[in-house]
Amino acid sequence: MKRIFLLQILFLVSFTSSCQNNEVITYDSLKKGLANFLVKSEYIQDFDAYENNKEIINLRGVYNKIDKNSLVNGVYSFSINHSHGKAFFVIVDGMEYNILDITTKEGLYHSINNTLEFCYKQNYCKEIIVDYIDRLIGVYNINNNPNRYKNSDCEYELSRTKSTYTINQIKPKLVNFLVNENEIESYSHYIEYPEYFFLGTTGIYFGMPDETEFIDSGIYTFYNTEDLQQKSYYLMIDMDGYQILSVDNIKNLQKTIEQLLIFGEKNNYCYKETKNIILKIIDEYFSNSCLRDNTQKLP
Repeated sequence: MKRIFLLQILFLVSFTSSCQNNEVITYDSLKKGLANFLVKSEYIQDFDAYENNKEIINLRGVYNKIDKNSLVNGVYSFSINHSHGKAFFVIVDGMEYNILDITTKEGLYHSINNTLEFCYKQNYCKEIIVDYIDRLIGVYNINNNPNRYKNSDCEYELSRTKSTYTINQIKPKLVNFLVNENEIESYSHYIEYPEYFFLGTTGIYFGMPDETEFIDSGIYTFYNTEDLQQKSYYLMIDMDGYQILSVDNIKNLQKTIEQLLIFGEKNNYCYKETKNIILKIIDEYFSNSCLRDNTQKLP
């Protein structure tokens, strides 16, 4: 009997602080909201500390210098000046702002979801979306990983662990999945044209084993090469079982990212390994590429 991952289902309450106003958000009102958040989170002693030195909070645009007279919609970063403490992001969207608290895993999941939804609504091109998620995961790692400089570029190979499936055992399951998704005409079609089925690794360490060898634990991509658009699906597999992931809509993309982060931590992936896989999937999901530098109008 096959074993399937028991995926952690997180019923997330808001791990961001949000505020809706009846007035346009100004530079000063936003900083005051950020100060309240930092006081409640005990990063600033009290609100008087901010009132006595408003420059204690360093609020800046991700790409460009802030126009203090006119805040535009977008993603901003903020931190406490003269401190090696934690960094945060905040989304300004019309008359509301949303603080992205990436100091916890749950906060990271929720922040990624909020950022994807905001970028999708703003119709940002995929290079900008990929960059924002790259920054969120990177700053989360800085905020939470005291050993982040060890193997920070994944230069050391992970210890190999094997799943409980060989290539020959897992392929029929993946092909049947594609048949059910109408990606392959039938299983007999695959038997006749096996070269049209592709299964490959998304990782940076290992290649594919022989057909009769147990497949390494990891994250793989598979698809029907007959399809000109080559809609990709993803396989997470380790000694506890396997899980097939699809990213056919924004909700599934968000769910897939969360599952990949959980899987990467469980299997002791270098954070950059997991991040690169996630960024690749986001890049493949969004089709609207930047035809020019679109960051000039963003904060």
